[in-house]
Amino acid sequence: MTTSINTPILTPLGESPLATPGRIAKGTPGQARHESALDTSGAVAQVTTINVTAATNSDTYTVRFVFAEFGIDESISYTSDASATQTEVRDGLIAAAEANAALNGAISFAAGTNTVVATSRIGGADYTFVVTFTANPSTDLTQTATTAAADFPIYYMGRAAQIAGVSSADSTQQLTCTTVQALTGPIETSTITHGAGATYTASSILQAPDGTTQAFSWSASAGANLAATLVNAQTAILAALAAIGVNGGSNISSPDVTMELPPGWVIIPVGSDASGGGGAPAISIAVTDGSAVPEYALVRDPRDQETIRGQANNAIIADGTAIPLSFGGADYAAEASGTAVSFGDSVYVETASGANAGLLYPEDSTTRALFAKGAKFLQGDTTADYFTFPRS
Repeated sequence: MTTSINTPILTPLGESPLATPGRIAKGTPGQARHESALDTSGAVAQVTTINVTAATNSDTYTVRFVFAEFGIDESISYTSDASATQTEVRDGLIAAAEANAALNGAISFAAGTNTVVATSRIGGADYTFVVTFTANPSTDLTQTATTAAADFPIYYMGRAAQIAGVSSADSTQQLTCTTVQALTGPIETSTITHGAGATYTASSILQAPDGTTQAFSWSASAGANLAATLVNAQTAILAALAAIGVNGGSNISSPDVTMELPPGWVIIPVGSDASGGGGAPAISIAVTDGSAVPEYALVRDPRDQETIRGQANNAIIADGTAIPLSFGGADYAAEASGTAVSFGDSVYVETASGANAGLLYPEDSTTRALFAKGAKFLQGDTTADYFTFPRS
């Protein structure tokens, strides 16, 4: 009897007393929790909006739809009456489109406020259609590319996935996930009024994702003008963050200078002051909270290969396939190019969109969030970083 493991299937929650088979020699602590999840986003369908900006009396509107993937090249028309309205033209075009069986089978049509919303019935980058106006009285019709078609998202073994929740579809309780979404950290904005010879100060309490807090303050002298003063303040902010080991950032948009922290941090303003010199120097502080940090899991290798070799060989297309996840124990993370790790380093997820989204790093940044409290790197090599995280 031969058993194939090439086809992923949904399985119930599995518990293993020794994390991952074959890895106890590496000192895997605790238990592993493996579970499958379904992606919530799926392929994205093209949406094109036809705008009826005005209505011309007693004239004919013709719209052509070309949907190459289905071999469709269809035109629909509507002739307005002697007292035309935008609603009349909109509804007439929708009725004509829905009466065309081939067109209506590939594209759905819905009414908006003076708009016809045309949506592909199938998502994916290959399923795109083109709209043109072959008869357009007074150029009453325009179009907007509302949503571009996109393929199913891709998950990569050794990277993080973001937990979305639990689906109750079909009376089941199925875990759901998404690819890692971009997060922002909290931002403290200092609005400065320049005063020659003044000194500007601000103080805050910074709370890390693990709940620990530390006092923070910066002080800067006024420059020759507001622009120079803002540069001085930015330099002071970055130096003060570096002095306490916080990977933050700062930007200038006159008359403001910002302090930006990684996702999951909290800024609690304590006080600020502008004093000395001439004129009327002033500083005011405002804080914008960062994104809530979601729960993450590791996209694991369902075949339990020890080395995560590279994303090209480790892609899982979320076209209904279950995404295999690990919620605790120890496993391998894909190596971020040029990143060195040391034993005991904490684990952070890159949330910025792009080639590195979902990769795990040993330090945070304004776009990296804590993967899980207590997660630690155990070793690193040229192909993978071995790490452990608490069973959740």
